[in-house]
Amino acid sequence: MKYLLIVVLALVLHQSLTLDLRSIVQSYAKYVLVFQERCEQESGVNPIEADRLLNPGILSDNDAFKHYAACLFRNLRLLNNDGTSNIDNYRIFIASEHPEIVNPLIEKCKPSGVGGNVQERVWNFLNCAFDAVKNMV
Repeated sequence: MKYLLIVVLALVLHQSLTLDLRSIVQSYAKYVLVFQERCEQESGVNPIEADRLLNPGILSDNDAFKHYAACLFRNLRLLNNDGTSNIDNYRIFIASEHPEIVNPLIEKCKPSGVGGNVQERVWNFLNCAFDAVKNMV
């Protein structure tokens, strides 16, 4: 019985963390939705996989999703012209909805913006950001 209670409590805690992460991510939806259709068409991403960006679960690891995410980041001006991260714009973007997470998120995830191309850098940053926010809530 004691183990059942521990499992139930763990599941409830996990669900509450997921809901907090989801609500934080959803607060940025209005910015993403402006460019969603354009980036879906440009990337050829499956709309179900594209939806994972705003309904955090496991981010798709395929090239179309990575292209979609990079398209959104470009349109949101989170990338410089050369494809590197624009940290100042990240700070402004994140602070627009959740100023309390800006510094910890940037501090933790700035180094994750590495990869062989823009798509890989954006995907690595997104994964880091979701993990960082999960650990904050």
